[in-house]
Amino acid sequence: TIGNSVTTIGSEAFRDCSSLTGVYFHGNAPSFGSFLFNGSRQVTVYYLPGTTGWGPTFADCPTKLWNPDVK
Repeated sequence: TIGNSVTTIGSEAFRDCSSLTGVYFHGNAPSFGSFLFNGSRQVTVYYLPGTTGWGPTFADCPTKLWNPDVK
């Protein structure tokens, strides 16, 4: 889970995290360096309603709206 105060993520921050399947963002889409998820397969990026800057992908990974209040 990435807090809402994060505005930048460095290059290769999640490189070769082969077990990583989801990254959950509480804030707006941060800027990011190159090869952010390089070697990390099957990662989905989740973002909260009301946040900005998200598109269909983030660093070449699919994004999905995350609503933690829905059970």
